[in-house]
Amino acid sequence: MTDESEPYNELERMIAESGDDRERKSKALETLVNSKVYVILNKQWDGQGQPPSGTSMMFVTDGSDTERAMLAIFTSRERAEAFEPRGDGYDFQTEVDAAWAFLGVPVDCGAYVNPNSIVNFRIGPEMATFIKDVVNREVVAHQGKAPSGQSIQ
Repeated sequence: MTDESEPYNELERMIAESGDDRERKSKALETLVNSKVYVILNKQWDGQGQPPSGTSMMFVTDGSDTERAMLAIFTSRERAEAFEPRGDGYDFQTEVDAAWAFLGVPVDCGAYVNPNSIVNFRIGPEMATFIKDVVNREVVAHQGKAPSGQSIQ
């Protein structure tokens, strides 16, 4: 079994090594947005095509700021499976394009990459909105698909 503090993949290594270095954080964020990630859903879905009606992604709070909702994004299946505590009914880890996940971030919410893990990364509401706007422009440019080809309409 791998030590939870050790990165499971290249993206996690980038996050762990970014520290307070703005350039490294920027590169890690760019890599994240263009990666496959795991989200925890309230309904089973294989990550292909459209999710079932009523499917929602799990949100967590931003540490001590219990008023700020953050989309929980995981950089590996292991981190998604190990996450506790989960909201009621959020039992399904699903691999998706990170770009698709960001489309589900509401205004004034952010994203928390690997919450409750040593290898984590917070994305504030302003940056999450910026990413969502960029992804929306990409969707239009790619006729309803993420650059990877996943349908995200």
